[in-house]
Amino acid sequence: MTAMNGFGHLNACIGIGSLIKRGHQVYFAFNDAYKETIEKYGFHYISFREYNDKNYSLINGLPLEALKESMKPDSSDKDSSNFLFEVAKGENCAMLNILEEMKPDICLADYLWFMPWMAKASCPVVSYYVVITTRSL
Repeated sequence: MTAMNGFGHLNACIGIGSLIKRGHQVYFAFNDAYKETIEKYGFHYISFREYNDKNYSLINGLPLEALKESMKPDSSDKDSSNFLFEVAKGENCAMLNILEEMKPDICLADYLWFMPWMAKASCPVVSYYVVITTRSL
């Protein structure tokens, strides 16, 4: 199980994972800033950093904080996009290595976009994206 960085995505995965772990071992690959939170809910934690053998950039915290660092007054939208693509390379590299070593039965992923590792996985990948609205229907 994995997710893009952010509390909403992390919380959605924790909720889904809590249901799944009632009979299965659930491993959660994420960044180190949330290790304690993930382990508090009884998941086996896997660090993106430890599996990122090419040393690509990774975000270790909230993405907006890291993105602000890349958005200096003299930078362009292209610089911000490049930052996000560089970070995605790190997560992709880590997930490919995790899949190779762990050989999971299935992967659940909360991402806004399709990641290359999802196509290369030798197991089924259930990709979803959680949207939270504050407006009543």
